[in-house]
Amino acid sequence: MKPYGWANVVTISKRILILFAMIPFVTLASETECLLNKKFNSDPLLFIDCGKAFHFYNSKAYQKYYREDANRYGNKLQIGSFNMYQFGSTAAQFKDIDLVAKIINQMDVVAVTEIMPIMGRDKWHNNGLVNFLEKNTNRKDLYKEYHFPGYMQLLTKLREKDRSWSLILSSKSLSSAKSNVSEYVGFYFRASLVKPIEDEHCEEYSYLKKGTYACFPSLGRSFLGDDYQSFFSRRPFIGHFKSGNFDFALLASHVIYNPPSDPAKRKMLLNKFFNVDSTRDVPYAGVSSTNYARLIEAQLIMKLMNRYKSRYLEQDIIYAGDMNINADNQYLIGLLWDYALDILIDHPTTISHRRFLANGVRTNGYSEDYDHFIYDWNETGKECSGSGKTIDFFNGFIRQEIQSKYLIRSNKVAEKLSNYDYVISPNGKLKLNQAVQEYRKRLESEITIKRGHVTVDNYRVEERVANFKKRVFESQLMNDTYYQVYKEIISDHMPIAIGCSTTYRDDD
Repeated sequence: MKPYGWANVVTISKRILILFAMIPFVTLASETECLLNKKFNSDPLLFIDCGKAFHFYNSKAYQKYYREDANRYGNKLQIGSFNMYQFGSTAAQFKDIDLVAKIINQMDVVAVTEIMPIMGRDKWHNNGLVNFLEKNTNRKDLYKEYHFPGYMQLLTKLREKDRSWSLILSSKSLSSAKSNVSEYVGFYFRASLVKPIEDEHCEEYSYLKKGTYACFPSLGRSFLGDDYQSFFSRRPFIGHFKSGNFDFALLASHVIYNPPSDPAKRKMLLNKFFNVDSTRDVPYAGVSSTNYARLIEAQLIMKLMNRYKSRYLEQDIIYAGDMNINADNQYLIGLLWDYALDILIDHPTTISHRRFLANGVRTNGYSEDYDHFIYDWNETGKECSGSGKTIDFFNGFIRQEIQSKYLIRSNKVAEKLSNYDYVISPNGKLKLNQAVQEYRKRLESEITIKRGHVTVDNYRVEERVANFKKRVFESQLMNDTYYQVYKEIISDHMPIAIGCSTTYRDDD
């Protein structure tokens, strides 16, 4: 791999060393990370813009590949949403990125949540590499050792399938609590079919000029009538796109799961939104001690959507994300009625690890329907008239690939004294041994910088190999973790998608 602009990397690295000591992690994991990705990028056709409102990867692709007339007739644009489960973190280190790329390639523009910044061992490695190369500028052979974040690795795989795939990423990674890992939100899109366009709201509230295609929406008093900044665990992210005659705003978010642990904040939220001090006193069906914070965020998302429609020309605003609320929740249904919005996807989108429920009923791998599209049917129903679908892991090419590469269990029940519930099939043993050997070989071939010297990275190799074997393969042999392999290889959420016509003359 050829270095790209290395002279500037040295300058950047000096600034980074200062930034490490001076700025909070959320900035370090965003603008600085983007600048390093840009400087270590060796592909002269992959342009990266590290802006204030968003980071744009493959930023010139739509100018090269998008043709307005070609997208006006006969196309059914596939809009998707995908919670990718801590993509890029140690918790998701065994993902099959090529398979994930095949899944995303079924869609054309995808709102993706749980994208992680560079962290852990990868961050430690990159810090050491930048330090070393600052002092050893002749070591061009080490440029290729930079560890790119998972979201860039995925973009590389997507561009192998279609050179126009691009990524607009939020300019900051945000966390639901100080102790939690922060997350980016992003939009992967096929630039031959979709192009980003200026967003009125982003231009108004980000204080930037032409070319502001995406941003964190304003949650303040001047836009929403009250200050709701502190009511979101992770702020929604909005992007504006066009395909043929259809232009639309896509609002993505990952709604909070656990309610605040601070009693004062719990009381404040309940008082402001339900006029009570305790969840026991909430007079609405569907609100509980576990989901009230989720429903508050859902309400604010709908308020934001309606305010956007009333203030700007664009009327096609589509929410796409992980709401952590089932579609049949009675309070959620009431909110949709109040805001005159419609919800799509009312079938399971999350994976159950267990093969059986406590009552002995088979899960078949399915759990909750937390992932949804929300829009105004009167405005957007003409273009996006379907009910939406789940890209099911247990059917089609995904099932075939998982079966071929990873499944090792047989239908034979293990003996009572065994540590497992099922027996490995003969072919499964071959698959397991081959996968473990290949994984160990890859770990043993990695190099890093230790105490200023280039060396083999032998960090806990056997422990990491054992973890790979346990989480991806041995988990399949237990009823309690029967479907965990899908989470390890892809995600614990299945993507959802809706087809939208690009033919109708869009009146907004």
